[in-house]
Amino acid sequence: VPAFEEGPVQALEQPLLGWREIGTAPKDGGEMLIAVAGLWCTVGRWLGEDAGWWEMNNDPTDSWGRGPLHPTHWMPLPEPPK
Repeated sequence: VPAFEEGPVQALEQPLLGWREIGTAPKDGGEMLIAVAGLWCTVGRWLGEDAGWWEMNNDPTDSWGRGPLHPTHWMPLPEPPK
């Protein structure tokens, strides 16, 4: 969490850092880092009530990947390097 030395308003405007409980993850289909039972981390997304959480495949011809998974935590993906 950003330090409050900058002032409370500026701190609240900055994104929260670190892992968050999976229950707080957005379920909009967007990709994010997910931690599975504290054993490993991967890029994943929520694919709906029937499908659940899935790891995203690096193969561009296969949009699914591996799942369903049971992650415990999530965090937003960082910005890619420039």
